[in-house]
Amino acid sequence: MRSSVSYSGSEALNEATLRNSRNAAARTKSAVTQFSLTNAAIGIHSFHSHPILSRERLNHQSNEAPTENAVRASLGRLAGTMKDLLRHHRTVALFLLARMLYADGLGAVFAFGGIYAASVFGWGATELGLFGILLTIAGTIGAGLGGLLDDRLGSKAVIVGSLLLFIAASIGILSIDADEVLFVFPVALKLPASGTFSSPGEQAYLLFAMFIGLSAGPIQASSRTLLARICPPGKTTEFFGFFSFSGKISAFAAPLAIGAVTALTDSQRLGISASLVFLVGGLLLLLPLKAR
Repeated sequence: MRSSVSYSGSEALNEATLRNSRNAAARTKSAVTQFSLTNAAIGIHSFHSHPILSRERLNHQSNEAPTENAVRASLGRLAGTMKDLLRHHRTVALFLLARMLYADGLGAVFAFGGIYAASVFGWGATELGLFGILLTIAGTIGAGLGGLLDDRLGSKAVIVGSLLLFIAASIGILSIDADEVLFVFPVALKLPASGTFSSPGEQAYLLFAMFIGLSAGPIQASSRTLLARICPPGKTTEFFGFFSFSGKISAFAAPLAIGAVTALTDSQRLGISASLVFLVGGLLLLLPLKAR
């Protein structure tokens, strides 16, 4: 009889914990949408204020607002660079397009990963701070290992391998809920007043996050190395400026897509999974690139 009462009490506690987790997820859905729209607005502002667009405006600016002619001139220079890329340097253009997509997806996973964990596990400032520190350490280690592999295997191989690991780890992150791992395997719920990262779900989340950190460093570092290798002589400065610009031109796209999917499906998991479209798209464009 005592064991029956104890079992019933445990079941009630688990139900209450699961209900609280789901209520927290519902409350943070709107936060995900708002955060995605904020990031989209920041991306649009960053694109508009990028030096490639603002250089001509600054040259023509005195005490008055930038003139329409200055804006038109800067856009004309940008269009000229793009035409030169497409006509004479298609390998560089393909790489910049691929990098634009996977960098967008990478940034979205980092931006929304903590929000998803906070909604699923009820993480506060302490847990999120530790989570960020662990990601930074993993990224530093990954960048060092990526540098060694870059010298041996080449930049493209490092980026492709790291992207595959990043995509797999991102799917692993999204497979975790309050009471399950890898979409189908049930795990014990995080109990109230339990220790930091004490539940099996949190530990699995951290494991996948470490792989994300390890792969993110090589992706970013080897992308710059690959561009340096494929840039034609005399175009390095110009194309690295365009490399920076390509990271801003679509910075709003992934957050906007995440916000839209979250609002339409009422699911954070499906919303954040929109970032995978950018990651896979960038990977597919990178594969036919003829570069080491």
